[in-house]
Amino acid sequence: MSRELLTPEQDAYLREIAFGKYNEDIAILINKKFDSAFTGRQIKEYKNRYKIRSGLQHKGARKPKTLLTPEQDAYLRSVNLGHLSSEVADMVNKKFGLNIITASQVQGYRKRNKLPSCGLTGQFQKGTKSWSAGKKFPGRGSCTSFHKGNMPHNTLPIGTRIKREDGYTYEKIAEPNIWKQVSYLIWEAANGKMPENSVIVFADQNRDNFDLDNLILVSRSELCVANKKRLLHNDANLTKSGILVARIIAKTSSLKHKKQKKR
Repeated sequence: MSRELLTPEQDAYLREIAFGKYNEDIAILINKKFDSAFTGRQIKEYKNRYKIRSGLQHKGARKPKTLLTPEQDAYLRSVNLGHLSSEVADMVNKKFGLNIITASQVQGYRKRNKLPSCGLTGQFQKGTKSWSAGKKFPGRGSCTSFHKGNMPHNTLPIGTRIKREDGYTYEKIAEPNIWKQVSYLIWEAANGKMPENSVIVFADQNRDNFDLDNLILVSRSELCVANKKRLLHNDANLTKSGILVARIIAKTSSLKHKKQKKR
């Protein structure tokens, strides 16, 4: 393994946190801090090469690899109810600047940790009898029930903007309760409908800067490359240059894959 696996800054951080931690946990912490994708095996080989010790004695089976850090686990549990696995994966990735958590991993994580899939459905199960079945309530219902066309008093009007826990600002665009990221709306107003499997990246990483020049359209494959290669920066010009590099890498990979399929 070459010494270039870690930058000097990453090497210094590893040495700072190594003591008392397993290689898988060290990899997770480094990946979170530097938006990288190191594995526990790579960290182990690097530590052995440069005699970096954690001070742990392994007895019996090795500690199982964990998908999430304690902080990420707590966040997942806070947003778990009422969301699909794909939605939870997207929220965790956005919250912690990752692009590696998938819907299937969230589904498996829920199952292993006995977390409810999507919360209560609000539906009666087959064979369940309502407490009010067969009962009549004279003079009641008409004054307290919602009628067709009526809206709850706390319904937010179309055009309302809110900032959610994922750090992005959303705008209500239709009823009932249809929302869309403001960055998407601004980009589409200037350029037309966004292509499928594409997202908007903030050039300066400031999710409150909606200047059109700060909004960059990228494909999900390009975003994956940009995250993996650490090409996104707080400097807008550096990010724009990084996106160009990511596009070349993603395109080259796509062409290579197509050639292999033809063989």
